[in-house]
Amino acid sequence: MSSIRRAVAADLPRIAALARWVWLDTYASHGVTAAFAAYVEDAFRPETLARALAQDPMWVIEGPPDVVPPKPGARTDVKPNPRSRDDDIKAAGLPAAQALAPAPDLPLQAWAALDSHTEPGRVELTRLYVAPTCQGLGFGAALLRHARQAHSTRSLWLSAWEGNARALTFYRREGATQLGETWFELDGRRHRNEVLGWPPLETTT
Repeated sequence: MSSIRRAVAADLPRIAALARWVWLDTYASHGVTAAFAAYVEDAFRPETLARALAQDPMWVIEGPPDVVPPKPGARTDVKPNPRSRDDDIKAAGLPAAQALAPAPDLPLQAWAALDSHTEPGRVELTRLYVAPTCQGLGFGAALLRHARQAHSTRSLWLSAWEGNARALTFYRREGATQLGETWFELDGRRHRNEVLGWPPLETTT
């Protein structure tokens, strides 16, 4: 069974490879331009990801390679890995590096990253990437819930390209509402993104 855990530095080369795969699968439907190649090389180099990981936790899902797609309407359970919880690590008396060690023999299937420092009261889900061969298995929903629970008293938002109909449908199915729009610029071209969000899971008094 696949499981969620916090990412560690040793995961970053696999995260980089997964991110490039998903990004190009989404945006490079007509081929890979020089601008696309330069963007994924820079945005997803392990050194760039390491700076983001130093600021906020990331989560990954990994599991057996023989994942079987569910029947229509079915949801695949993703088991939270207790190694991803700091309290469990302390209770077990394990050093963090050992408790959070990746399993390189298991395929990395999905990844989520947050930015919780830019705006007070709001957290941005900067990346939610699921391997194309693992989409529709419930991994995206599991990571989305995990991200919201990690900052349960703050609202969550993200931006998604208007041409990514599958992602927009998924986010709305998970309860997102449209908050506005933003633009992503690459190689002199502007691409409209929808800004979507969710309210806090908990309210503070």
